Amino acid sequence: AWLSDHRQLQPLPELAELPGGSLLLSAAELRPLAAALPPEHRRRWRCLFSSARDGSSFTRLCAMTLARAPCLLVIRDGAGARFGGYSSAPLQLGPRWFGGSNSFLFRADGAGGVLLHRATGANANFVYMNAHREMLPNGITFGGDLDSRHFGLWLEDSLDTGRAEETCSTYDLSHSLASSAGFAVDHVEVWAVCEGARNPWLAAGGEEEGGGATSDAHKETREFLALAGREVNRAQALEPFREEEE
Repeated sequence: AWLSDHRQLQPLPELAELPGGSLLLSAAELRPLAAALPPEHRRRWRCLFSSARDGSSFTRLCAMTLARAPCLLVIRDGAGARFGGYSSAPLQLGPRWFGGSNSFLFRADGAGGVLLHRATGANANFVYMNAHREMLPNGITFGGDLDSRHFGLWLEDSLDTGRAEETCSTYDLSHSLASSAGFAVDHVEVWAVCEGARNPWLAAGGEEEGGGATSDAHKETREFLALAGREVNRAQALEPFREEEE
């Protein structure tokens, strides 16, 4: 009983950049998710992408989320199941896995709770993201294997479909996160879980501290952001990211 009461006292993160808050997560579900994150990622979240607000475009999702901050991916499938994953590192494009062992998968249980699926330690295939590759999976994946395309979660780059296998060596899974292994996507949100999340393609340039989006490690991310920026600007569909005044 004490543990249950303690969880109810977990403060809600402040949600910014999406009027009305998350369309996918209730306050009751936000609390255990916030409690599962490192303390510095519990205070203020920014909505980087919402398919209801920004449309179902993977190019736009990339332009608005890449190289910004550790983040939470939240999906609702066509049957109403809500689930996703936490990436402990900012999203980046490329053929390599990234993130750390505190990344995890989750599913809302429908009763105000959240089921967490932590890393098993079996491998370091925590998070992967790629686009426009013929021989590699495109989209965002959590856990699993690129060669077999067997993933704990795969949001395909169409943003229309995905897969969530029943088992995954990277995360402690014993059932599919979604309503079925292959699922239709109804809605997607991506939340930055720390303050000061900047969109690097909107920056004037220059090296960021700690090897950011302008570093060699993010070359593919930087090139994609340049292309995505031109596309979004042509469509006049993306407002510049602005820090809110305190």
